Amino acid sequence: MLDTLKIAIQKEDTKTKQSAIKTLPTDTAQLHFLRDSIKIITPKLVSVQALLDSRASSFEGTEVNIYGYYVGVLIKAKLNLGLAYYRLSTVLPAKTTINGVNTGTSLVVNCGSINSELIYFDRRFVSLGFPLEFAAGQYNLTSTNTDNNKLLTQQIRFLAFANFGLSGTFKPFKFIGLKIMAGYRKSIYPAEKNFEFNGLYSSVGLSVDFADFVGNIKMLKLMKRYNKVKNTLSTGVDLFTD
Repeated sequence: MLDTLKIAIQKEDTKTKQSAIKTLPTDTAQLHFLRDSIKIITPKLVSVQALLDSRASSFEGTEVNIYGYYVGVLIKAKLNLGLAYYRLSTVLPAKTTINGVNTGTSLVVNCGSINSELIYFDRRFVSLGFPLEFAAGQYNLTSTNTDNNKLLTQQIRFLAFANFGLSGTFKPFKFIGLKIMAGYRKSIYPAEKNFEFNGLYSSVGLSVDFADFVGNIKMLKLMKRYNKVKNTLSTGVDLFTD
């Protein structure tokens, strides 16, 4: 009885192995395609990202726009780290009269920053994060006679500040998205009251994930190489939007 049961189990085990073997691709080209495609779609530890940024803020009650450029890396799809450059150049609309002289003020700010963002929610079409940035640079606060454009006073100083808040990125395509931020800017230096840079800010930017874009191009080329593309346009749309 035991010998009969043992033989039956061995036969059943052999059938199971043969059935499993039949489910594997027997075409060498198919095996190579699967191997190469897995290499492409496997998530990368580090990917490169870039952002064009426009920030609405205020200075002495005047609405101002700060423009910037960011380049960084995304680590394990959870942590953004990078460097950015921001510039503000504006003529403040408020004019004052000092000793009978009509005076206007302009402000120019140039600074670099270290940017970080912890992403706590990430899905196909949206991701949410906590941005924290530390910036340092120079500001130029100039007063001129508005009647003859003569320079009256000029104040050029070093400044440093921090930004923190919340962010959301909406991704109609996997590799490109609209990034929205809202937060508070806290001046670290200078402490003088005639240059108050604290305040709320909001940001709208265009975010690009180069690694995902390059990966889609590689996948399209791979599918063409193995004759799996009937319509290039249709396949390209599927790769870049799914």
